[in-house]
Amino acid sequence: NENHLLINAYTTHPASPLLSVSRRISESGCNLTDARLSTVGRDVS
Repeated sequence: NENHLLINAYTTHPASPLLSVSRRISESGCNLTDARLSTVGRDVS
């Protein structure tokens, strides 16, 4: 049985939450299989 979690985060540049979110995923014993970072105007998603 596999469980999956999809997280969408939107923030203003340069306060990307990717590092802190990926660190928490790792600390909880889970794996991050894909990470994408996009810039839309002044926002990061």
